[in-house]
Amino acid sequence: MVMKLDNKKLTGAYPQGDPLFLKPNVTAVQVSSVTCLSCPIDPSEADRLRHLASPAGKDEYSEWVIAAQRSLLEVMAEFPSAKPPIGVFFAAVAPRLQPRYYSISSSPRSNTFVAVLTVWLFAVLVNRMAPTRIHVTCALNSVPLEKSQDCSWAPIFVRQSNFKLPADNAVPIIMIGPGTGLAPFRGFLQERLALKEGGAELGFSLLFFGCRNRQMASDIWSMISQGAYIYVCGDAKGMARDVHRTLHTILQEQGSLDSSKAESMVKNLQMTGRYMRDVW
Repeated sequence: MVMKLDNKKLTGAYPQGDPLFLKPNVTAVQVSSVTCLSCPIDPSEADRLRHLASPAGKDEYSEWVIAAQRSLLEVMAEFPSAKPPIGVFFAAVAPRLQPRYYSISSSPRSNTFVAVLTVWLFAVLVNRMAPTRIHVTCALNSVPLEKSQDCSWAPIFVRQSNFKLPADNAVPIIMIGPGTGLAPFRGFLQERLALKEGGAELGFSLLFFGCRNRQMASDIWSMISQGAYIYVCGDAKGMARDVHRTLHTILQEQGSLDSSKAESMVKNLQMTGRYMRDVW
């Protein structure tokens, strides 16, 4: 897609391979809302758009847009005086962006006024067959308190979550988080470190990050037998399913249980809040 901004107005052209050109059923209601309400437009063109978007123009709209397979580009070309601001244009024709949730990767005990995120920095290097991935942590208080021309702003909010440490600090915890699934566990460990420095008695904490075998199966069984909480964070399609299967196998083998009893035990852990997953 080729766009030209003229005084922040959309006046560009779109090649035939562009998605906007290939979508024939973009409604005149969208185009009308962009052009008629957001920028100057020739009165006769505005009336024409309003008519197409109205119940009275339904049949004409069906024939002129749908039956003729007119794309958004072709519809806009019929109304040359309409030059909406580019932001308003895309706000009208694109689906509304939904919030993207990130785990807070820090503990307020370490810094009350900072919330940290752990993300992947994904970069493809020249002459490398595989991309490089690096863990990066970014603090949300690193932006200036006053608005500035030099930075972009986005609304953020904190959502309540049940994915949290047990109330009893003496309870052992098992954390499984490959990739960015590490994020909440970084906060968990900061929290427990601060509690330890304050003299609290803590249960054992075990973190799996990138482990693909069951070499600690007996330790996991021992911790579960002692009331451990199990936390899984990360990929839902592959990792979480494999972890669930492995947990079932560990309970079956280490606890000398048949398959149905092992599955019942897993379900009981979930129902009692001792097996929690934050997956996507």
